[in-house]
Amino acid sequence: DPLPNMMRETKDQDAAGSASATPESAARRRLTNGSEQPVKMRRTETEMDQDPALLVINPEFVRAVTLQRILSRFGKYWRSSKGSDHTFEMSHPASKINFFLSHSWMTNWKLKVLALVYYFNVKSAVLSAILVHVAYVTVHGLLIEGEYMVADSYMFREDKAIRVVMSFRFMAGCFTFLVALLLAHYSPFVKASCFLDKMCIEQTNQEKKDQGVKQLGAAIRYSEHLMVLWQPEYLTRVWCVFELAAFAFMHSHRADALVILPLKLPVLAVSLFIFHFVASVSLVILSPFTFLSEWHAKWIVQNVPAAAQYFYYWHIIFLVCFFGMFLVPSFFLWRFCKGHVK
Repeated sequence: DPLPNMMRETKDQDAAGSASATPESAARRRLTNGSEQPVKMRRTETEMDQDPALLVINPEFVRAVTLQRILSRFGKYWRSSKGSDHTFEMSHPASKINFFLSHSWMTNWKLKVLALVYYFNVKSAVLSAILVHVAYVTVHGLLIEGEYMVADSYMFREDKAIRVVMSFRFMAGCFTFLVALLLAHYSPFVKASCFLDKMCIEQTNQEKKDQGVKQLGAAIRYSEHLMVLWQPEYLTRVWCVFELAAFAFMHSHRADALVILPLKLPVLAVSLFIFHFVASVSLVILSPFTFLSEWHAKWIVQNVPAAAQYFYYWHIIFLVCFFGMFLVPSFFLWRFCKGHVK
């Protein structure tokens, strides 16, 4: 029978081809679909200009909203997906959008707000903290005598306990960092136009809403970046998958165009900062009564050989401060955030 023989020959050829195939040739076949012409990974501007779905048919429906308005009132507009005439009026027609915000409304709104605040404000917060700290230390050192002390603190020098100063100088920079992290997007130095669906697509008029949805392709095309506010449920939403796939197809030639922001990362970073800040304040307050106390300094002078005093003292500080107050608690805080921040 010729048919079984033909099937057997085809099977043998496939087996021989698979045996001789290399990973490179397999990848090449996948990219070329078995033909000599590679699969086109993106569309050219000319091709996109010919696609009605990617053209700005009505400029009124390709809109953006400023970062300040998105994050105003401590993230009020992220608490639900319901829009209104007021939220739509906060946006404006735009020919270019800096960030297309792709997210799922199933995700906790607080995580998304914190992630955006951290992403856009952290550089300004760090710079502000450094400048304030340097200015404070300089002015304090030149114009103000003395220090703000919690209590008398003592260290040792050879066989004598000497009085030392405990200062809260670092707190000025830390407070500045927290304030700038929360409010820097209101400054003229942090600017961005964003696309947020509930504010850039009409929600109360069904006809206008349909027109806005039809212009979604144009909004993606004219967005410089797609910011994915990532949580595991992100890829379970059809609209999220569409936005990600469409943007990747149109902007695959730009490696920095896609910004994936895991929402747990800013929570962990801010939590660690707050923890270290509290631990540092506690260290300044408690150390004069513990290892920097007068009784401890005298005990060292009386009971520890002079040759070992330096070694003993600084290893105590290292073990207590670094491991006891920072490293070990930070590890457990990281595990907690990793396991419980959803």
